[in-house]
Amino acid sequence: MACRVICMSRSLGAGGEEIGRTVAKELGFRYADEEIITRAAEKAGVTPGTVAQAEHTPSLIARILESMARTPPDPQAWAGAALLPPHTGRDYQGLIEQVVRETANEGNVVIVAHGASIPLGDLRGVLRVLVTASRAVRSERLVREEIGRAS
Repeated sequence: MACRVICMSRSLGAGGEEIGRTVAKELGFRYADEEIITRAAEKAGVTPGTVAQAEHTPSLIARILESMARTPPDPQAWAGAALLPPHTGRDYQGLIEQVVRETANEGNVVIVAHGASIPLGDLRGVLRVLVTASRAVRSERLVREEIGRAS
């Protein structure tokens, strides 16, 4: 069985994007990362930022505050609801998964992030890769990137 799709997950600061681009170039594959969000946004008729936000789970404190803002001041009314993420009204995550499947079906692609390994779990010809590094290496890389942005 030939590998036609590489799903690359990565730890923050591990350099997964760089590795993904290098692997795609060496194999003659297409590199897909931001393209996934852009295509999903086009399908939904919204901005890429709106769709990208769907990939970020709000913190516990943000969910509690959001829930309190939506709920009457009766503590019994909001006791367990604060743990649930707010409903956005649109299933952007489902749309992202749809675009990931469409991109994979085109073949010869390295897909970085977006939880691509999950919706492609039953697809043949998929290589799943996790890029990580030690905490020290990741921290150093993140500091270098931040210093580069500040310059």
